[in-house]
Amino acid sequence: MVKTADLKTLTVLGATGKMALPLIRYLHSRGYRIRAVVRDPQQASLILPPDIEIIFGDVEKVDTLTKAFGGTRHLYINLATNTTRRDMDFYPEREGVRNIVEAAQTAGVQQILQMTGLEIMHSEFNQEGFVYNRGFIRSQGHEFLFASNIPYTLFYCSAFLDILPWHIVSGRFMAFGKKPHPVYFTNSYDYARMVAAAIGNKVSLNRKYKVQGDTAVSFDDAAARFVEIYRPGTPRRRMPVFAAQLLAYVKPELAMVAHASRFLLQYSETFVGQETWDELVAPEMSIERFAKYRSSNL
Repeated sequence: MVKTADLKTLTVLGATGKMALPLIRYLHSRGYRIRAVVRDPQQASLILPPDIEIIFGDVEKVDTLTKAFGGTRHLYINLATNTTRRDMDFYPEREGVRNIVEAAQTAGVQQILQMTGLEIMHSEFNQEGFVYNRGFIRSQGHEFLFASNIPYTLFYCSAFLDILPWHIVSGRFMAFGKKPHPVYFTNSYDYARMVAAAIGNKVSLNRKYKVQGDTAVSFDDAAARFVEIYRPGTPRRRMPVFAAQLLAYVKPELAMVAHASRFLLQYSETFVGQETWDELVAPEMSIERFAKYRSSNL
């Protein structure tokens, strides 16, 4: 039998990432004990809540992970492969996951949870067959989880409303290309509720959950509705995707932006999330409600 204290503890790898922070704050505010495994503990101490345990760990060094995972029952992976290249020898979400699995097996981890992309499970949503490189690399990393003897819980997520504030640059909402297709946007609040429901839950072991919101809306419409609440009066500007591709030669960090925008141009969802709602929890946040929540929880 799993003790209540064990259910209230989660080790998070990559705890300072943009999508890990909302999850940590949600769980922390509800009494969960969080152990944060990071490469830079000093920097993490400036970002994370003051009473969170911070431990050094590097996904390129198995021995540091084995030490960091000591006593861990439930491990959450938050890693990002921010590149459009496919010829690198090491990716956090592929070779990094291989190292995580090796360390987790040694440490006796009993559940690994990870966020991933819905397009991996539903390639038919890619109307033009465009392959999102991050998803391609992530799917290769998943094979290490599937081949391990550690129960896993994967969350195959739709696009997050949380990405919309990242488009506000110099007081303007910047978008690349027109994205007219329906997407069942999720958000970090509802996602955190789903993760909380899955931690230590026997029903959730070796499960692949499809995470969507309850309403299909295009990226352009979602952006307009979100910004109207989040930053009223913010002007919106649209540029063609090729402009981001050209700018990437000057600012390499825009290469991933251009690639993601090109992917979203042809991405279109149908609803596939009912089973997740039935087993975990259904979403609560509309676009407008999440915009208010996000603006008051910066």
